[in-house]
Amino acid sequence: MYNYNHLFYFYTAAKFKSITKASVFLCISQPSLSSQIKSLEECLGLKLFSRNGRNVELTTKGETIYNICEDMFRGTSSLTNLLKNKTDEQVRLDIGVSNQIERPYIADVIGSLIHKSKQEDVPLIRMTNLERNVNSMEKYDLIINHKKESLKSAKIINLHLPIALIGSQKIIKKNGENFRNIKTFIKNYQGGIVLPTEEFNLRRETDEFLSKENYYPKIVFESDNMAANLRAIVEGVGIGFFPINYVLKEIKNKHLEYFMPKNGLWGHNIYLHYPPRNNDSKIINDLINIFLNSSHIKL
Repeated sequence: MYNYNHLFYFYTAAKFKSITKASVFLCISQPSLSSQIKSLEECLGLKLFSRNGRNVELTTKGETIYNICEDMFRGTSSLTNLLKNKTDEQVRLDIGVSNQIERPYIADVIGSLIHKSKQEDVPLIRMTNLERNVNSMEKYDLIINHKKESLKSAKIINLHLPIALIGSQKIIKKNGENFRNIKTFIKNYQGGIVLPTEEFNLRRETDEFLSKENYYPKIVFESDNMAANLRAIVEGVGIGFFPINYVLKEIKNKHLEYFMPKNGLWGHNIYLHYPPRNNDSKIINDLINIFLNSSHIKL
């Protein structure tokens, strides 16, 4: 008696026109597939295939059976393809990042995730501007924001980043008289300062710090692009106040000098938000752990 499997195996082999290709698709051995098709032919008393080199072709009776099976299995075949390919699909991760957060820092963290992943597990990561998609924030798997309030019912993790005074080596001589302490440096520094524009949290925090120090330097450059501000400081346009996490490469490469007490001049907060649907996502949890580790600076 033929069964459902016999018919589906025959249908698949006919579709591929190859026993070998069909056996690979069905994840069974070639001899086993041939045996199943032979059992169907014996049960029906019909020859369903004829050989053509390595391929198989349907006989006239085989064509008739195939047309019937096609109506039966069209939906099943689509489902099989979907389930078979599901594990091979590249995981996609949509990340929304506020324009108040320096992108190279985020890219470095994401790079660490990719380097730690097996090649077959490397996700497709799409990072876009959060402010441009404020009306569709629910689409994101992870949000990195300067605001604590972003998504209703989302899990929120606070990253506390220490702030350092930074400047090019020609401005800040770390072993020189001007760097005995922050108050001495501010008192003697005659140059300008590089700042984010007024809507940035970091600008407000910097203004408050400078006001407490009774220091009102000349602003020589301001931008709503954090990377542009950093580049201006590296080029010696002026000094600035940045999360130390953002400038580790520039410090390591001797493009910048810095002053920072153990816990920073103050703490700057950024927030990781992710929806409850990702509570058990390994890739999200791995990424968050890298962010948390990156906030612990050792210089």
